Amino acid sequence: MIQYQDPEDIAEIVDVLRPLRISQIIPNAVVIVHTLWDAGTHVVRKSYYDGKDSIPREAIERIKQDEGIGEWNVYAALYGTPEQIEVNWKIVEQAFGASGKAKIMYGDEAEQRGGGFEYRAALMKGDMNLQEFGLYNWRGAAVLCGLPRYLKLRAARPRIRPN
Repeated sequence: MIQYQDPEDIAEIVDVLRPLRISQIIPNAVVIVHTLWDAGTHVVRKSYYDGKDSIPREAIERIKQDEGIGEWNVYAALYGTPEQIEVNWKIVEQAFGASGKAKIMYGDEAEQRGGGFEYRAALMKGDMNLQEFGLYNWRGAAVLCGLPRYLKLRAARPRIRPN
């Protein structure tokens, strides 16, 4: 896991990742998640903000502090022989370490900061889990409101019958 603390750092993350993905140093899809997405997997929204509008910046900063989550959290996996993984890991560390903004961690250290590392590591190994269902604690009402709207649109759509 790689963490960045400032909202503006997203541009650097993408710029660093691009050549690593193109060259297949990082061969799998990369997940870049914001504080609120990472928190949504294991934190109840009401614990930090009970309003119905957008979560204020102060609450986001509290979540980052309390949960050990970065503004941007990068998850990726390296594959291959142990020797190849070691070589690729050094390349990743050098690329992300160049600016001094990235906090690079893995294993127990990564799991202790935010709680999203273990389940994402499992997903990248091919294991299935339901961890992200915690996101419904944050936006569950939007999902439920979407279904009636979909059903109305579907009913309003003209029916086309085959000849």
